[in-house]
Amino acid sequence: MFEDILVDKNDTIQQHEIVTIARKVIKWCDGLFSLIYIVAQNFKSKRSPQNWSDGLQMLRRPAKMGDIYKKPLESFLNFSYGGLEENQKLCFLFIVLYPEGNKIPIDCLFDCWTTHKLVVHGVLESSNVTAQGILEHLLAMALLDEGSNKQYVTIDKVFRTSSMELLQERSQYKCLVAEEALEKLKNENCKDTHWISLSGSEIDDLPDEVDCPELTTLFLQKNSKLETISSSFFKKMKDLIILDLYKTGSEMMIPMSDLQKFKVLYVNGSAMLKKLPFKIEGFDHMLEVLDIRGCIINELPQDIKKLKHLRRLMVSINGGGTLHPIICKLSSLKELILDVKSDVHINKVIGIS
Repeated sequence: MFEDILVDKNDTIQQHEIVTIARKVIKWCDGLFSLIYIVAQNFKSKRSPQNWSDGLQMLRRPAKMGDIYKKPLESFLNFSYGGLEENQKLCFLFIVLYPEGNKIPIDCLFDCWTTHKLVVHGVLESSNVTAQGILEHLLAMALLDEGSNKQYVTIDKVFRTSSMELLQERSQYKCLVAEEALEKLKNENCKDTHWISLSGSEIDDLPDEVDCPELTTLFLQKNSKLETISSSFFKKMKDLIILDLYKTGSEMMIPMSDLQKFKVLYVNGSAMLKKLPFKIEGFDHMLEVLDIRGCIINELPQDIKKLKHLRRLMVSINGGGTLHPIICKLSSLKELILDVKSDVHINKVIGIS
């Protein structure tokens, strides 16, 4: 089985030195078919005896007191993660922002990876690297599990916990989640933080103002009791590019003039939201992704045509009006997802007679 997987794309398995190492790798797998498959997938990219030897040593790495890899699953994570390219590692580590056991929407994941330029981090411009390709590799390495409908992925609890520690080793992407994030926000101790997740933390309020000049990503989703957020809360977040307010109770207006780099906004599932949570005026908006599905917005305002960089729009249609005249003026739009009620005729919505 191990050889069948490798010979398909890797003729180096025929080299004498590698054959010897391969036998030792198979012995380490101890006859576990799922483990053989995953390990073989990882070794596909190894082209020299030295690469193979390094991979075997990583598998055999002994546990040490206090070592985050001392458990079997953590040891396996070290092996799979260690074989990833730099951009693949960053895309994988970004997933720790989602709560434990959360179904992570693949399209949202792609939005975030792409907006942060994690997909092409450290990759030559001529390389044909895609978010889909990275996801498929992470799935093949068994670092993520794919949902039955292929619309979401999940991450193992042990993998997520260990990944948090891996991320803490990277100074260029400082991350805070859950209770630690809220405490540091309230104590204004997050000036050097890049990613913050309070997703599913059951919070009902936030500080009026925080100083997060390097913050690029803020996850507040699944906090239904969070009904108000002070507009001054965002005043010192000049680098914020991603804001997730999925299933919050907030009806606030986001001060877009303070967020000049803002690109991705999710307010889907915010059932109390009756209009766009921002004003479209005064400057060139950088917004690229907008999800307002599940809100009580009956008709898009005409001013939305000013969002010249908008490439993905997701919207619910509750009846009345048509989208066609507005959508046609969104020059950068590449993807439109409509959540249409069963009693609303799709032709009427898009303006087709």
